[in-house]
Parts: sequence; C-alpha cells; structure tokens
Amino acid sequence: MLNKITIKIWQLKHNEVALNSAWQFFERFVGLGCSFIASIFVIRYFAPAEYGIFAYAASYVTLFSSLTSMGLQSIVVREVVKNSIPTETILGSAFVIMICGAVAALILAVGGALLTHEKSTATWIILIMCLTNIVGSLAVINYYFQAKIKARYIAYILLVQDVIDICIRIGMVHFKAKLLSFALLGLIESILAYTAIYLSFRSSSKLNNWRIEAKTIKFLLHQSTPIALTALISSQYMRLDQVLLEHFKGFAQVAPYSVGIKLIEVFYIIPSIISINLFPKMTELFNNVDKTAFNIYFKKAIIINLVFSVIIIALLFTCAEEIIFLLYGTKYYNAVFVLKYGSLCILPYFLAVITEIWIQINSMQKYSLYKTIVMLILNITLCVIFIPRYGQQGAISALVITYLISNLIVWIIFKDLRQLIFMRHSKTERIS
Repeated sequence: MLNKITIKIWQLKHNEVALNSAWQFFERFVGLGCSFIASIFVIRYFAPAEYGIFAYAASYVTLFSSLTSMGLQSIVVREVVKNSIPTETILGSAFVIMICGAVAALILAVGGALLTHEKSTATWIILIMCLTNIVGSLAVINYYFQAKIKARYIAYILLVQDVIDICIRIGMVHFKAKLLSFALLGLIESILAYTAIYLSFRSSSKLNNWRIEAKTIKFLLHQSTPIALTALISSQYMRLDQVLLEHFKGFAQVAPYSVGIKLIEVFYIIPSIISINLFPKMTELFNNVDKTAFNIYFKKAIIINLVFSVIIIALLFTCAEEIIFLLYGTKYYNAVFVLKYGSLCILPYFLAVITEIWIQINSMQKYSLYKTIVMLILNITLCVIFIPRYGQQGAISALVITYLISNLIVWIIFKDLRQLIFMRHSKTERIS
C-alpha cells in the first residue's frame, strides 16, 4: 500500500498538467478563502446602499474589461505551443493589443460614467478600476506560463498576494477606511503582483526581448476578434443586470444582488482552471491524425464538469439561507433568493466552458459569438421586462432563463456543433 502511494505521488510530481492544476486549485482555494473572509468584514462594515456603489462600479467596469484581454488567452497559448511564430514576437504583439484595448476600455468606461454620474464616488472608483485593468495587460505573461504548463509559478506569487490582501483589508475595516481606499488597494496590489510576475518571467525564461510585428498583430487580431467580441457581449449580459438594477431600483438593491452573484461565481473558477490546464494537452491531441484520444479526453472533461456542477447546485439550493445569514447577517436577507435560484446557472456555465475549448481548437469561434449575441438580446429583453416590476428577483430570473436557454440549446441549433452530442470513440482506446 505504501509503495502504491509513493508511486502515485511520484507520478503527480512528474505530471505537469496535474501538478499545475493542483497548485492553481490550491491558490484559488486559499485566494477565495481569503477573499471571502475579507469580503465578510467589508460587506458587514458598509451599509447596503454604500456597498452598492462599489458593486455597481465593479459591474460597470466589467462591461468593458474584455477589451483588455481581447480574447487572446487561448490564441497566445495555442501559438506558443505550436511554436510556428517566435514566442518573443507573440508576446510583444499580444501585449501591444492588450494595452491598447485597456486604454480604450478606460476611455469608454470613464466617459460613460461622467455622463451618468458626473464626479461622484462611483466615477472615481470606476477610474481606479480601469487603471488596474491597464496594469493587467501584463497577463500576457500568464499565458506564456500556461502554454509551457508552468502556471504554478503564477500561483506562488498570487498565494503571497492573497495572504497580504486579507490582512490589509481587515486592517482597513478596523481603522474605518473610506470606500475609495478599497479601490486604490486593488490598483496597488495589481502593480506589485505583476511586477513580481514579470521578474519571475525574466528569471525563468531564456527568451530575448519581446518584439512587435505588424503582421503578427494582424494575425492575432484576426484570430481573436470573434473571441473578443464574444467576451465583450458576454460581459454585457453578465453585468448589465446590475447596471440596470441600479438604474431602476437604486444602489441599495445592487448590494444584496451582487453578494448572491459573487457567491455563485466563486464556483466558476473550477471549470476555468480545468480548461486552462486541459487546453495545451487537448490541442496536442487534436493535432494527431487519429482524433480518438482527443474525443475521449473531451468526454471525460464534460463528465467531470457535469458532476461538479450538480453537487454544487444541490449544496447552494438547500443551504442558501444559512450561508447568507452566517456570512453577511440579516441585512442581506434579499441575497438568499439570488443565491438559491441563481445557482441554476452553474450547470450550463460549467458545460459551456468546456465546450468553448472544443470550439476554439476546431477554429469555430463564430459560433461562440452567435450564441453570445442571442444571450445578450434575450437577457436585456428579460431584464427590461422583469427588473422594473420585480427588482433583483426579476434580474436573477432573467439571468437564469438566459443561461439555461442559450447554453443548453446551442449544440442543437448549429449543425457543426451537433457532433458534440453524438461524438463516438473506441472504448478500448486509452489516454496516457
């Protein structure tokens, strides 16, 4: 028995995908734990109306944040794995695209905020969060580590940041810091974290200085534009509900709604981490002439995400009231409905994340764009109908209906995607 355990540990240490996944899950577990504890102190400290300002600003910035990444994550990972273009050129060109997108997002977000809220606290918070996104353009380094299946290096740095963050936030609550200070903290932490990530990259890689090439920029934009548009539209239906909720009902209703949504989104990290680590391996398997191993790998990923999502939904649906009262107190009672019924979004989301890997590897990004456009139109329509009458209950109802309809029927509507349902493979084939 001891020998078997020793062998398993040895295999884990020498399995890069498993090792990176384990480190990322551990970092996210610690990070989410620290974030949860800190958020409990922060949310309890502020009244719902005041915290609603912060939640609204975060949602508003998210409407434009996808312009920073420009859908480049999977494209950069894929091209670094393929090594058809020098890595230095890929990183340099991608960084230029991302920082230009971040600046464009800042102009749009701050410009819109000035028109609607003038120079209010919400506007200042929006500006600070947009500056944080500009610093986040250095996430292109993360993509390099993912392609090399060395994302654990990023996890090491983020672990340190997670621990420091919770200590500072609890201290700020103790000393009764202003709302604006919490936004500034996020900017400072982002600067320090990406400085450490860059130094780690320079010390661990043997690459020369990044190069910018117009031809590569054009190629990356051509490949990533459908993904970027999809992400931009996705951010609209994922956060527009909170913006519309503020418009129709005020900041006070945004706070409990945001609390419930954030608790649900905590679990979204599970398929995201799985997909990040599966993408390089699945790309490699897809390049084989025989697609049997790729199909088996994909089916296993679907099953894993399906099981995880059902378990999480059952937990949240039955324990929503206890979770909200324990964490945030009775003043956030309205978040119970959001958490309980909003958990139904988890199943279609988990399946959609894994499906997106298949779509991108098969270069069918246009279908992701089509689906997301449908989701945006459907969600806006339902929000405009439901929110004025039912408030946050109407907002979460609109979101759940949008997720269930759009993510579960997409495999049936598009002919090229129907093979995802009827995919067949040899049961005797094994994946090493």
